[in-house]
Amino acid sequence: MDILFGTVVRGAPIKKGGELVKLDWDNKFIKKKITIYPKNPEIIKDPNPRGNTRGCKGIDIYDNNVIVATYHSLEIYDKDLNYINRLSDNLMVCLHEIYCNQEGKVWVASTAIDAAIKYNLKTGKLEKAYWPREMENIQKELNISRLEIDKKLDNRFLFLDTEKYRHNPSHTHLNAVNELNGEMYCLLHRFGAIVNLDKQEIIIKDKRLDHSHNLKFIENNIAIVNNSYNNSINFYDLYSRKLIKSIDLLKHKLIKKIQTDTINDNRLKISIKKYLSRFGVNINVKSKSIFVRGLDIDKDYIYVGISPASIICINWKTNDLVDYFQYSNDSSIAIHGLKILY
Repeated sequence: MDILFGTVVRGAPIKKGGELVKLDWDNKFIKKKITIYPKNPEIIKDPNPRGNTRGCKGIDIYDNNVIVATYHSLEIYDKDLNYINRLSDNLMVCLHEIYCNQEGKVWVASTAIDAAIKYNLKTGKLEKAYWPREMENIQKELNISRLEIDKKLDNRFLFLDTEKYRHNPSHTHLNAVNELNGEMYCLLHRFGAIVNLDKQEIIIKDKRLDHSHNLKFIENNIAIVNNSYNNSINFYDLYSRKLIKSIDLLKHKLIKKIQTDTINDNRLKISIKKYLSRFGVNINVKSKSIFVRGLDIDKDYIYVGISPASIICINWKTNDLVDYFQYSNDSSIAIHGLKILY
């Protein structure tokens, strides 16, 4: 079995901000990797030193092709990671996770503008868009207002400075989309909410979902979300609308050791930073240990990404750590997209 994963390198130059990697999971062998960054139009300067325009975001598969999100585009590759085509649009702004259905339609989380948008992969045309900040029920429950945006303009360069919108109390940071029983759902990471976009209804709202990533569904209408900052994977029953299970990754000795090693490494970096600052040399330390992002499912096994860039396999029924792969020990390199390739 192969796994595709994307990386984001915090603080790196845009053109060195991340990769798309094809991994032979069984043998822990890198088959191929390519640099991913936003092209055509190219972004020269990013005022945000963290992720933002850097690296490889969501990944999905359609018709034996690999669909990869950059900041403002979908890049299409074959399964050997040979480039085929690119699709971009004026409303693709800070893309995060994506979802492809069997009809050749792709949904993107256009995170900077709080929208879930559907495109036709064959024609490149926009077919549908959901704007939760314009939905009356969502506005009332979250106490938010609509985004002032001209949807006819090319918005791809208008939200590069994240300071302009991330501190707006109405910004939802919609960062994941998925489909269940023919209806579209999204994750509003700012408010810890899972929303049924077709019904315009908040299904789950939980403080433990704040600043989470990824949204997958398994049997019996169970939603799985990565609790990125609290080192766990949360399971929600969409019928009862309650948290039914949480897997604490730090209970596994291996992951705890990765966290400890990363903390010690960051302390060393901070000490070096303070020393060099005396001589006018500034270096950035922008990393978080065991930042959980990237998720895919294969029967009883879930594969999740953590930082430093690693993938772990958990049996979600027993909570056992089954296997892992560490791509880097540099905590500034984080996993973003993750997809099993059969």
